[in-house]
Amino acid sequence: MFSTSPGVKKFLATAAAAFIVTTGAFGGYLAAVQYAETSWHVLAGARQELIQLEKRRMALTVASRTFPDFGRKREIIQAAFIDPSEPLPLIESIEGLGRRDGVITKLTLAATPGGAGGEEYVLSVNGSFHNVMSFLAHLESLRFLAELRDTELDRIAPVSAEKTAPPSIAMSTTIRLIPR
Repeated sequence: MFSTSPGVKKFLATAAAAFIVTTGAFGGYLAAVQYAETSWHVLAGARQELIQLEKRRMALTVASRTFPDFGRKREIIQAAFIDPSEPLPLIESIEGLGRRDGVITKLTLAATPGGAGGEEYVLSVNGSFHNVMSFLAHLESLRFLAELRDTELDRIAPVSAEKTAPPSIAMSTTIRLIPR
């Protein structure tokens, strides 16, 4: 139909190629903008989730710091209601008081039964002098009388010129528990 000269054909071919390249570049630009926008929304969602997780971590950190305090108080309250005639809860409570006061305690039934006056136990306590005294003060506040006898007090670690740690002592005694 139309006869075109070679220059026009060349121009039309170049224009068509330029149109195709421009359309492809514009399509690529739109795809890149869409990808960047999608990625931005994904990152914003991840950032919000990270903020929520950080809030949860902080709440758990506060709770984990609070629980040991509750545990220490629970051991004192639990020890106030123990019955000296039931050995296992008594032993667990006394050892819990020791953990609370920072001493190592061991309470075992004595070889000789206490008889009608109460049960007898052998109590061993290891720790610093102040912690052992604090533990004995808590024993004194329980709802039964504790009669101590055959008490031995030994120094475990020698006192040194360097005050790196308080001197440790070991106390062993026979304790007879009498309900009030």
